Amino acid sequence: MMRFSFFPALFLMVVMSSACGPSRADRLQQLREHKNALQEKYNSQIAEAFTQEATAFVRAFPEDSACAPLLYNAAQLFMSLDKGDSALACIQTLENQYPQYPKMGDALFVKALVYDALLNQKEAAAEAYQQFITQYPKHPEVPKAQTNLKALFTNLQSIPKKNPPTDSSQIF
Repeated sequence: MMRFSFFPALFLMVVMSSACGPSRADRLQQLREHKNALQEKYNSQIAEAFTQEATAFVRAFPEDSACAPLLYNAAQLFMSLDKGDSALACIQTLENQYPQYPKMGDALFVKALVYDALLNQKEAAAEAYQQFITQYPKHPEVPKAQTNLKALFTNLQSIPKKNPPTDSSQIF
């Protein structure tokens, strides 16, 4: 009797595991195809598909060596799609889970650019540029980061501050 209930359960487990979606290798192959297509000709729909598949892959296989490059590529594509918050999420995951990634300097520069150009969060951009310059002083993008940082401070200082009213007649 036990034998009959075991085999249907085993069969069901096999069917369920195969129905859960493509394998790791299939997912990587799909990502490679999207990346190749994007290198040939940029297409926002393919970029969107790549970012969704890349972030899903990282969630499913966080220990895979492909995760850090996928996150970096996804962050760049999210920038091209004008999705700054998603780009930052990828970079934050990269910083937290893959701090030894060889392109971490590039990622930190992208982070500063996202805050600066896409999200218009100047204080956060200034902090990110400074973090990048401090951690990667010999990086080839440091001169650009220094220029951007200087421009940020110049722009922040040139914003006129509202003077508070000096007498009660200006309040009402």
